[in-house]
Parts: sequence; C-alpha cells; structure tokens
Amino acid sequence: MEKRLTFKRLARLTGAARRALAEVMGDHDFADEIRRGVAECWQVDPARLFLITRIEKKELVVCCAAGKSLIDACVYLLAAAKQQGLHSIRFHTEKPAFVRLITRYFPFELIEIRKGGERVLRMVIHGR
Repeated sequence: MEKRLTFKRLARLTGAARRALAEVMGDHDFADEIRRGVAECWQVDPARLFLITRIEKKELVVCCAAGKSLIDACVYLLAAAKQQGLHSIRFHTEKPAFVRLITRYFPFELIEIRKGGERVLRMVIHGR
C-alpha cells in the first residue's frame, strides 16, 4: 500500500537538501539550475526524501533523489506527469540496486549506462 506523501517545492537548494543529495549530485551545479527555474528541488515528507527534477520537452526528468520511500513517491510522480500531459519519466541513478527495485514496480527500461556507472531509465507514459 502506498504511503501518503506531501511534496513541497523548495525555492532553493537548502542545506538539508544539499546534505541529503550530496552523494548523488556529483559535481553538477543544481543550485544554479534551481535558482534559474530550470530545475526544481522537492522535499517529500514524512519520507525525508529529496528530489531534483526538471522537464525537458515532454519528459519529467528525475535528476537525482535521496532518502526513503522513493518507490511510493513514484506513484505521485507518475500521476503528476500524466496530469501535465508528459510523454515519459526519466530517472538518473548511479545505484544498480535502485534499477532492480524500480523495475519491479514500474515499467522503466534501462536505456543507457554512462561512463562512471550512471544509469538512465525511462518509462513511457503516452506513446512515443
């Protein structure tokens, strides 16, 4: 059964979000993207989950995520993407265990493994 989660959009990359996401952000400057409105930072409670997302063309991109209940949060992300008429959701992760976990619950496909081990997954929502 999915958990009831609350998504709060943060105006900037807060200290708590930066600490939680530090391991998965790498050297990418998401703070600048969030400040410019290109990306959004989300705090999901009570899961203590942080996400950085952006929309590219008609695709919801989860740039990085850290915390608990990410699978439960995906139910909400899928609903939001459908409501906005997006075609797909793309996840970026460096954790092979996450790939195994998410593909158990959602029809994500591994579309790329990048140098350094970053994995890119996509789930098509509306045909493409």
